[in-house]
Amino acid sequence: MHMFAFHQHGMLCCGWTVANASRRFASITWLVADILLAIPFVSDFLSWHKCERVGAAHMREVLKSGRSCALLPGGFEEATQYIRGRHRVFLRRRAGFIKLALMYGYAVHPVYVFGEELTYSTVTGMQKFRMWLCSFKVPAVLFWGSYLVPFLPGRDVDMAIVVGPPLQLPRIEKPSAEDVSLWHSRYVAALQHLFDTHKAAYAAQGAKAVLEVL
Repeated sequence: MHMFAFHQHGMLCCGWTVANASRRFASITWLVADILLAIPFVSDFLSWHKCERVGAAHMREVLKSGRSCALLPGGFEEATQYIRGRHRVFLRRRAGFIKLALMYGYAVHPVYVFGEELTYSTVTGMQKFRMWLCSFKVPAVLFWGSYLVPFLPGRDVDMAIVVGPPLQLPRIEKPSAEDVSLWHSRYVAALQHLFDTHKAAYAAQGAKAVLEVL
């Protein structure tokens, strides 16, 4: 049983979308923000791509059934903190996926998408206010990619999706706060190691690239 945690979220989850279309992930259940499945047309697109709700109640059902899944732990908060050219992940206060993985004994793979940080440019001001809006599940972002079609990512972006080895979590039916904190810190360390191992080959900044864990 495997859980694939994708970073960065970016503006429109370009790496996630590419992975979703890959045969290597053909048997994966893709979990997205519940609100996206309530938006006309967007919900249709996501349903065609076999996406389901990431809300805790539904996610428990997915894990209880033993299905492998993929999710974006950083969510709207990570999108809100996006700054073009910087590797930023919203993870310090995002441990719910680790708690659920512990409850069902999943192996968690950190996945990092190099190049996601270059797909769009954004307005970065008023971040505190925009993060407050995120608490109401409102992604307050303004972005553009291609000058001809701003909704599409820039044309000159190369992406590389690197999948880390599994961090096998023990099965703990009722994990304590200490259990969650321990395995969350190990997950963050695994993501950092994955980034550092591959940044020289895939990051635009090469070996000088820095992963910001917010």
